[in-house]
Amino acid sequence: MPSRKTQKIHGVVYTPPDIVDMVLDVAGYTVGSGIVGKTVLEPSCGDGTFLRAITDRLLTECSDTNVSLTDARDHLISDIHAIELDASECDKARRAMCDAAERHGIDVAPSDLVNIVCGDAVELLQSSTDRFDLVVGINGKEILELGIRRTSAYTTSTCRRCRVSGGARAA
Repeated sequence: MPSRKTQKIHGVVYTPPDIVDMVLDVAGYTVGSGIVGKTVLEPSCGDGTFLRAITDRLLTECSDTNVSLTDARDHLISDIHAIELDASECDKARRAMCDAAERHGIDVAPSDLVNIVCGDAVELLQSSTDRFDLVVGINGKEILELGIRRTSAYTTSTCRRCRVSGGARAA
């Protein structure tokens, strides 16, 4: 992980794993809640901290519900979407997902993860017709506030019929 000074210069802030878990919990992306088959978007995935946790939760639920490894791999590839502006970070995110999948006995190559794309999220989403069941993420300012004061995090739920249908706030 780059130094705090480097992160500040480039406007990059990484979400700590405990904050990722809190955001996913608040968003309802929890094992046992029927997450298999739900599509998720992380519009600024960085090095893959959210994607690692999402992958782990998805594959745990697949295992708990006796989804075959082949079907679990298919869900991993088709249900998880992410965008990252920095190509090297996008590569790290793909590798993070592959590592998480491997821990569940699923072999997936970074090149298989076609829904993890490098580009400008605003531009890509404006021209996209894709809809997602859940959009998760947190902006840099909120991460810094959470790291210092543990105040609030936001998640946004979306449905296939509409771009944004609601949000949740964690205290």
